[in-house]
Amino acid sequence: MRWATLGLVVCSMAACKKAGEPARDRQVGPPTVTPGSAALLPDGAAGAGDAAAPAAVDLFAATPSFVRVSSQVKNKRIEPRHLADRDLATAWSSRTGELVGAWIEVTVPGGVIDELRMTVGHTGTGPKREDYFTMNPRIRAVEVLDGAKVIATVPLDIARRDRQTIPVPGLGTVRIRVSQIEPGTKKAWREVVVSELEAWGAPPPGWTPPGKPLIPTIEVEPPPGTSPFDALCASLESDREAREAGRRASDRHCVGLKEPERSQCGVDEPGDPSCGVTPVTVTGLVEPWRAVATHCTTHDDIYGPSGCAFVFDIGGRLAHGPGFEIGHRGADLEVISADLVDVVPGGPPELVLRYGHSDYSEQTEELAVCDAEGTPGCSKPIAVGGTDWKAKARIEKGVVIVEADTGTPPPSALGRHPLGF
Repeated sequence: MRWATLGLVVCSMAACKKAGEPARDRQVGPPTVTPGSAALLPDGAAGAGDAAAPAAVDLFAATPSFVRVSSQVKNKRIEPRHLADRDLATAWSSRTGELVGAWIEVTVPGGVIDELRMTVGHTGTGPKREDYFTMNPRIRAVEVLDGAKVIATVPLDIARRDRQTIPVPGLGTVRIRVSQIEPGTKKAWREVVVSELEAWGAPPPGWTPPGKPLIPTIEVEPPPGTSPFDALCASLESDREAREAGRRASDRHCVGLKEPERSQCGVDEPGDPSCGVTPVTVTGLVEPWRAVATHCTTHDDIYGPSGCAFVFDIGGRLAHGPGFEIGHRGADLEVISADLVDVVPGGPPELVLRYGHSDYSEQTEELAVCDAEGTPGCSKPIAVGGTDWKAKARIEKGVVIVEADTGTPPPSALGRHPLGF
C-alpha cells in the first residue's frame, strides 16, 4: 500500500518556521578583541544606545556547537575535548601517522561562521619545561571546505604560538583540512596537534547570551565502515543457530513418540528470527544528526509480529525514536518524510518524522518530532491518519496542531499537542 493515499495534509515545515521573521543585519569580519578572549556578547553590544550592527561572537561560548575531528591519538591523557577547552597548555592530537589530510569540522546549527581561530601546534610545555611547540609537527597551511568543495587555501605562520585567523565565507558548517606540515624535532611524534580552536560569527536568530560560557560537543569520526547501527543485528546469527538447535532437539523428541502424537509433533514450530536496519533519507542532514534508520526485528519470521523502531546516529552515538508493532501478514511500514527543521528555536534542528504502519487490517499514520540536544528523545507519536480518516497537521511555536480533514478522527487526535521538549 502507499501511505500517501491516506491524504495527510501537513504544512511546509519551512513555511511554518518563524514566518515574517526579519533578516539578520550583522557585521561581517573580526571584532576588536584580544586574540583568544571568550567574549559572549558581540563587540560593541554592551552600550544600550549603540545602534551599530553587532560584530562576531565567540560561537563556542555563546551557542550549542559541534566539532568533529578526523581521528584521535591512542593516548588516554590526550582527549578530543582539549581542542576547545580554553587551555593553551593542552591539545588535541590526530592519529599517529595522520598528518596531511587530517581535518576538523565545525557546525553551529542556525548560526553563521565567519572565521576560525586556531593554534598551529601544541603551545604547552612538558614536565621538565620541554617545548612541545617545536617538538611536535606544526601546521603550515589548511584548506577550507564547504562540503566536498575546497574554497580556499590559507597559509599559517609556524613561528606564531597564538591563535591565527582562518576566514570562513559565512557557513553553518565548515571543514578545515591540513595541506602542509612542518615536522617537529621529535621525529617519532607524527600527529597533527592543535592546542585551541575557536569559531567566531553570528549566532542563530533570537539568540540571547547564556548564563555562563558553553563548550562545544566534540566527537571523533568513527573508522570507515563503522556505525552505531552495526551492533543492532549482531546477535542474529547466534539467535538463528539457537533456533536450529531447538528444532533438532524437537526432531529427536518426535522420533520417540507413538502415533498419532508422532505425526503431529513439530508441525507448528516457529520460524527463524529476523533483524533488519533500513536507512532513511533525511532532508537537510546536518550535525549532530548523522543518520536515521528503521530497526525491525521479529522472534518468528513466520508468525510474527515484528517490532520496529526508528534509530538515530547522533554524533556517532545510538539513540532510539518511536517504536511500534506491525502485523506479520501484509504488514507495511513506510517512511513518508524525514526532515530536519528548526521547530524549537536554538540548539540543533529537530527531526520531523511522518510514517505509516499497519497492524493486520488497521492502518495508522503518525507524526513525531525528535530532539538531539542533551538526552535525545522524541515527542509522543501523534496520530494524523487512520483506515477511514485523515487530518491536517501543522507546527506552530513548538506545538503540533491537528485538525479534521476527512472522515471522523478520534477526539484524542485533534487539537494542540505540545512536543514536551
